[in-house]
Amino acid sequence: MRFAFATVAALLVGCAAGSMAPQTSSSAHGGTLSLVRSSGSKQTLVLRNTSSSPLAYIHWFSLGPEPVAYCRGMDGHVRFCSLRVMLAEDDQPYTHESYIQPGEAVKLQACPTEDEQVGVHLWVDGREEALWLGGRTPNTSLERTRER
Repeated sequence: MRFAFATVAALLVGCAAGSMAPQTSSSAHGGTLSLVRSSGSKQTLVLRNTSSSPLAYIHWFSLGPEPVAYCRGMDGHVRFCSLRVMLAEDDQPYTHESYIQPGEAVKLQACPTEDEQVGVHLWVDGREEALWLGGRTPNTSLERTRER
């Protein structure tokens, strides 16, 4: 009887702990942003078009299809956190609108700090709208020491 109770208790604690883990994908405006890899402070994410029409997003002009990665701190401050950045001659960000067709996806890499959310900006009905990863990005910089 004690064993059955301990097993049920362990399962309930495990389920409760699992729900507190950072959310690794978020969806809005026809796009889904998912965290696919975390290595130290570098995050690899995928933006997927889950709608039936093209999805417009902001990317670095002439650096390929990779979306611009934005990071938002707990204080609400937003900054660029892409690993690659393109600036114009006047040191202004050189971004452009690009499109993902239905069912297609593009990867992006970001370098957030421990307390920041990663997001992308989409064009929705002529307005720039942010799609943020639902939870704080996990800090995996200590994973190697935890595994020992």
